[in-house]
Amino acid sequence: MTITTQKIKAEISQQVADHAKGIFDVSEKMVSKVFHKLKAKNLTEKHATRLATTFFKVPDKNGKDSVLKMFNGGGDCTTINAEYLQAHYSTDSRVSGCNIAEALVVVAGYAHFPSFGPYVRKNGGIYYNTWRSPRQMFTKDDFAAFYLPGWEEYRADLDLYCESEGEKGGHFDLRDTLKPDVWLVLEKLWFPNKPEEADIFTDWLSLVVTYSDYRARWVPVLRSDQGMGKGTLVNTVLRPLLGAGEVKEMDYERVVNQFSGEHFMSRLVVINEVETKTSEQYRKLKDKVSDDYLFVERKGEQSFDAQMFFATLMFTNKEKPLIIPENDRRYWIPDFIHYPERFGKDTAEQQKETSRVLGLWRQAVTEEGGLKEIAMFLRWLALNRAQVHNEAPSSEGKTDIVSNRTEDASDKLVVYLHDHLHDGDAVKVSDLQKHIGAPLSDNDVMRVLKDQGWQAGRHSISGTQMRCWTKAGEDGLRLHEPKQSSF
Repeated sequence: MTITTQKIKAEISQQVADHAKGIFDVSEKMVSKVFHKLKAKNLTEKHATRLATTFFKVPDKNGKDSVLKMFNGGGDCTTINAEYLQAHYSTDSRVSGCNIAEALVVVAGYAHFPSFGPYVRKNGGIYYNTWRSPRQMFTKDDFAAFYLPGWEEYRADLDLYCESEGEKGGHFDLRDTLKPDVWLVLEKLWFPNKPEEADIFTDWLSLVVTYSDYRARWVPVLRSDQGMGKGTLVNTVLRPLLGAGEVKEMDYERVVNQFSGEHFMSRLVVINEVETKTSEQYRKLKDKVSDDYLFVERKGEQSFDAQMFFATLMFTNKEKPLIIPENDRRYWIPDFIHYPERFGKDTAEQQKETSRVLGLWRQAVTEEGGLKEIAMFLRWLALNRAQVHNEAPSSEGKTDIVSNRTEDASDKLVVYLHDHLHDGDAVKVSDLQKHIGAPLSDNDVMRVLKDQGWQAGRHSISGTQMRCWTKAGEDGLRLHEPKQSSF
């Protein structure tokens, strides 16, 4: 056989075509290879398929040896050895199933590829897919039984509206007649005065639950008193609907950790007790929320860039949990969720009654069919009515935080000018803005300087002409350069 330029170009063209195709499923091909190898070891097709879809090999960090991995069913993979595989998954340690590891697929890595089988091909490499379809919560008959009563109620109201020429009826939207009472209770508890905020949150949730590859690039930040049901929602609704292994609960430190990429290969990342106090923390967090690719680094394994599909939900008990610049598009912050005043005369009574109500709500979800109703409603909503937002919708809660944070930062700048700058000092707006950080803009800094009696002008400092700010009527003798911000 002769290698020619034409053959080389043909191969390169095929590589380009594979890259352009993106991700495609090769599960049948890979599993068949394993089966044919294990068939010679007297293993059945069923048992061989189980082995091929549960175990695989991946190169270690030095690229010389292979690491044996076991998918644990929860979205994660555990390192094992051949002895463990032989002891627990062979049918006969003497004859059948000997040396199972030799037959397994060697992959370039393992990651999260929603809607695909256990093996995919991407950019020429074979990868093990840790995504699994969530458990189906209802049948077609279940959905028909759920949908028809709501549709009949809506149609009757609409007919009445038409027959009376608008004098009667017209009170219901199909969304309202289909919404389960159990879900309406939670919306009323969390968004009592803002039904539009309830719609935004429920729309977002319906898309996350229904479309496994939908990448939401904005984050609901739910602020509340303690014990308002955030954990109840995660454990009684989100984990059953998405799959327990598809929901990762983390705090800020774990999110920005060097090895955090592993946790993002899931459907939903829940960040609890959110509180960032500096603009640097905001910058570290924002990339995790919205970037399409993140660096995944596992101990003892080769690192790689992985495409991300997860959505993010943040919970906090803080009124002002985040440093947010004025032009932020990543965070949706509804009103703070307080204990309902009607639940008692003081905080203790309100908290106790809230706990009782949530206990009843949890029972309705887990024991009285509420979870199935919620699943069917969210599916209908995502397919028919849910509004898709490409960035965080506006909210009064966010506006208040941005405004207050700007005021806080302005006060800090005033204190800094008073404590650290002296007669003859000159300063640049860009240096002060960088030092104080978000949410102050250059215009905010100039406003504060003017309010404090500073003026802009050109000054000769160390033989260099530069534009800077000095106290009114003073010459700039030296340029003040702020030290690392502690804000």
